[in-house]
Amino acid sequence: MTEATFESMSTDVRALFAVYDQKDVSYVVGPSLFFLALAIQKNPKKRVFGTFIRELVGMAFMICCVFPPGPALGPLGWAAEWAAHMLGVIVSDRVMGGPYVNPAVTFSMYCWKQVTLLEALSIISAQLLGAIIGFPFAQLIIQPLGATLGGPSVDSALPMEQGFANEFAGFMILMCAVYGCCFTPLGDYYLLKQSLVAASIRFVLVFYPVTGPAINPALGSIWSFYSTGTLPRTLNHYVVYWLGPCLAGCAITLLWSGATRTGIFEKKPGDAPAKSTAAQSDGGRPTSTINGPEGK
Repeated sequence: MTEATFESMSTDVRALFAVYDQKDVSYVVGPSLFFLALAIQKNPKKRVFGTFIRELVGMAFMICCVFPPGPALGPLGWAAEWAAHMLGVIVSDRVMGGPYVNPAVTFSMYCWKQVTLLEALSIISAQLLGAIIGFPFAQLIIQPLGATLGGPSVDSALPMEQGFANEFAGFMILMCAVYGCCFTPLGDYYLLKQSLVAASIRFVLVFYPVTGPAINPALGSIWSFYSTGTLPRTLNHYVVYWLGPCLAGCAITLLWSGATRTGIFEKKPGDAPAKSTAAQSDGGRPTSTINGPEGK
């Protein structure tokens, strides 16, 4: 690579990141470092920093894998786009070791008592930072093709309750796939379980389109940030893209916890033993990693 080529690429990267309002970036970076520091202090023996970096890089890498296929391969037909998107979900999960890459999935894991509140906040912070990094690089990937990146958005005329219902239902479907495929015996067959999760994501994208959909709060908010230059400041946005998926994840997690006697329904020492279930292998704890949806 020549010096001139490297300088040209550096200029392109700086230009792509220049779309973000720097003050708004600080609103994400500041709390992220604060929650990371608290989580490390509270759990010094855990690999909190390593998890933070994996979620940050994993989110950026996932965006670069799953967002370009649409604008780049769309003209070739839906089959090519579907295949490339599903492959992107699988590859990004496999390469990065199965990060959550989705704040609503992370919140669901908190409801399932797999992470503490501080760990969840630290992970979500990393995911937001990763999305800020990921979108400019995804655009850089497809720039030579003359294509423009697209992302989830809500029509201003769309009633808030309809947008909320769309993200709520879409994320419910995703979490059913996550629990059913990743925390049952299917989880032992990586390509099968991850293909089913990727297919469920694609199903939601096709059949629940009115909000994008995002089915991932970080993608919904940071795409808005990337496309407009400022963080979203409307109640409608946060009700649709944050409250909808998080409530859906909480509801499905409570049902799953009750059915498997895990999480808040896990038997305490001295209680009568519960009947074993497939999901209770390893004490009801996760037996395989997952990729949150495009998380998407």
